[in-house]
Amino acid sequence: MNYKKQKRVKAAVEMLMHGYEEEMNLYAMVRDLTFKEKNLLKRRNGTTALYHLMERKEEVLDLIGRIETEMDGAKSLVMAQEPEKCPHRWRLAALLDSVQDMIEDIRDVERDNALMFNRVSA
Repeated sequence: MNYKKQKRVKAAVEMLMHGYEEEMNLYAMVRDLTFKEKNLLKRRNGTTALYHLMERKEEVLDLIGRIETEMDGAKSLVMAQEPEKCPHRWRLAALLDSVQDMIEDIRDVERDNALMFNRVSA
């Protein structure tokens, strides 16, 4: 890879690192809001509070979506590089694993919340 391309790829990786770190913080907010929803569902009250939590969570998820869209160009550039010829790609792996783990944790709680909601509303 020539020097200019390597420099562009490195800058793209830096942008992705920053973007994914920001996403991690936002996913932590989503996780916290999801746990608050769970607590409200357990208590079987606070429908107004539950509505506001869900609304706030949607706002945060929309922000994550905008960050993802902003990173599309950088992702395309980095992922077009062969991993063995792009030493910068490995830097993303651990961070992406952490993001994926956080998403899975949120999904687990969301499944529990859906079950509780069905019981509460039945």
